[in-house]
Amino acid sequence: MKGIIRTGDKTTGGGQVLSGSSLMVFNGIGVARLGDPVYCPKKGHNNVVIAQGHPHIFR
Repeated sequence: MKGIIRTGDKTTGGGQVLSGSSLMVFNGIGVARLGDPVYCPKKGHNNVVIAQGHPHIFR
C-alpha cells in the first residue's frame, strides 16, 4: 500500500507539494490529489503537477 501524500510533503527531487484538498484531510493536513501543483527546483521543471493518484479522491 502506498502512503498518503499531503500538502507540504517533500518530493524525491527536493521539491514540495504546494496544495491539496480542503475536504479530505489526514492528521489535519490536506491530502494531495491527481493534478495538484508541486514545486520542483530542477531546471526545466515548470508547472509540475502530481501525475499519479487515485481517480476518486475529491477535488
